[in-house]
Parts: sequence; structure tokens; C-alpha cells
Amino acid sequence: MEYESLFTSAIEVGIGIAGFSGIVAVLGHRSPGAWTSADRGRMGILLQTSFATVLLSFLPLLLSGVIVEKTLVWSVCSGVYAAYTMTSVVVRWPKIQELRKDPANEVDDVYVRIIICGLAIAVVLQIVNLAWLHTGWPYAASVLWTMTVAFTQFVRLMRVLWKSRTS
Repeated sequence: MEYESLFTSAIEVGIGIAGFSGIVAVLGHRSPGAWTSADRGRMGILLQTSFATVLLSFLPLLLSGVIVEKTLVWSVCSGVYAAYTMTSVVVRWPKIQELRKDPANEVDDVYVRIIICGLAIAVVLQIVNLAWLHTGWPYAASVLWTMTVAFTQFVRLMRVLWKSRTS
């Protein structure tokens, strides 16, 4: 299957990022109630996107064993990715908006816009792939974007923890 090594690597990286979230939790161990809403939100997005990277990477590998027609595999994968991403944004958006209102949460509006634009582009790519292209690269690119979101959340959490340790 094309992209098999890419998805296998994405699975490994997704598991690694999820594992490193444990390090974040240990390093950020605070007294009960000391995790801010923003930190909990970042940790939730980190875990969600890490596990999504793993599951979305397994999907084409699994489907290629069941479905012979590769164009159908990519169409199904694209439909699943678009549905997951749109649902995820709709569910998380109210909390993100709430966190953005309080400057103490240090929510970077530029970062939020970049992530939302990237996710919107990924969804449009999946819809185009589902309707016309029926190929692997749009799906692979979107899974890599999801992995990038997970990694940036990890970095942002570590930055917050580092800042709290030095102040």
C-alpha cells in the first residue's frame, strides 16, 4: 500500500507524543486544582490529536486489508477525517472562545487562527478527495497536519511549564 511507511511512522510519533504527555503531567504536577483551564484544554487537545493521529493512521492500513479498491479506501478515509475534524472543532470551539476571553489563559489568537485555518484546509481537501480525487496524498497530508497540531500542543504545554518553573 502506498504511504504505508508514512502511516506507520505517524502511528509511532502519535504514540510518542501521547506518551510524552505523561511527562508533561508529571512535570506539571501541581496541588489539586492548580492546573488552569487553559492547561487542561491544551492537554485535552494534545491527547485527542495524538490518539487521532494513531487511529487515522491505522484506518487506511486496516481498510486496505478489507477493501480491494484503493480509491474506495481513500474515499472512506477522507470521509472519516472530515467528519472527525468538523465534530472536533464544533465540540471544542465554545471552550476555546471562553478561554480566549481571559488574558491570564495566554491563548494565542494567531496560533488558534493558524490551527483553525489548517483544519479548514484539511477538511476541504478531504471533501475534494472524497468527491473527485480518490487518492492518498490529501489524506496523508491531513494526518500529518493533525500530528503537527499534537506536537505544537506538547511544545506549548512544555513552554507554560518551563515558564512556571522559572518564575
